[in-house]
Amino acid sequence: MSGRLLLIPLALVVTAALALVITWTDGARLEAELAQRSGTPAAAPPAQPAIAAEGAEGGDAKRELQAEIDQLLAAEPITFTPDTAELTAESEQTVSRIREVLAKAPADATFEVGGHVAKTPGDEESGLELSRQRAEAVAKLVAGEAVPAERITAKGYGDTRPKAGGGDDRRVEITVK
Repeated sequence: MSGRLLLIPLALVVTAALALVITWTDGARLEAELAQRSGTPAAAPPAQPAIAAEGAEGGDAKRELQAEIDQLLAAEPITFTPDTAELTAESEQTVSRIREVLAKAPADATFEVGGHVAKTPGDEESGLELSRQRAEAVAKLVAGEAVPAERITAKGYGDTRPKAGGGDDRRVEITVK
């Protein structure tokens, strides 16, 4: 009899685990269906950086390059000494890797280095200035023989563009144009 009683909690654990797996794998589909049934719009997928589409081949190469940059920055975000535009040692290595990736870019590709900071109470101007300084610091390090500085622009966004889906708003993004 005690063996049968042990099976009940085991069955509950297995059922809960299966429910979690189904939720994780089908969560987006289920959310869209529920939103459609309730009449409310489903959450939009995260925005992808804009890439100029000059011909199919050029656009594909730029999309692949953007994906490689995004993947590298997701794995190794560019970070700074707090409240400065001074890169950490790890981030200088990341920028070096990004420079190698950008060297493979099509000759007509241009890049925007966008600096972002977290929302803080108080002066928005100081956030914009710090984000601009950070973007310029990265742009200066990325520029080189393979990618001249004329093809790179730096823009500070301050705290005006929070990261889609949450995450750290203190970041640098590089967008292929």
